[in-house]
Amino acid sequence: MAREDLAILYFRDLMGALIWTLAVGAVIWAIVMMIRTPKRGSGAASLTAMHDLQPRDKQNAMETIIEMRSERRKDAQSSGEKAEDVDR
Repeated sequence: MAREDLAILYFRDLMGALIWTLAVGAVIWAIVMMIRTPKRGSGAASLTAMHDLQPRDKQNAMETIIEMRSERRKDAQSSGEKAEDVDR
């Protein structure tokens, strides 16, 4: 084989290794980000959807709880506390 042919083969192998390294790195990064991302509770959309399916008494109770939580968060923000600590 000529020297140029060996250089081309080496370059192809190097590029293949680089592409595989980037692909494996991307998969590892995605897994780490999924693990590290904090899991939050159900969002407002699911709460609103469930609200419409509940009886009126339960709807009123849910609205009262949401209002109480929002008042606690508002008080916590004005006093400098973290809102996550207030919900518990």
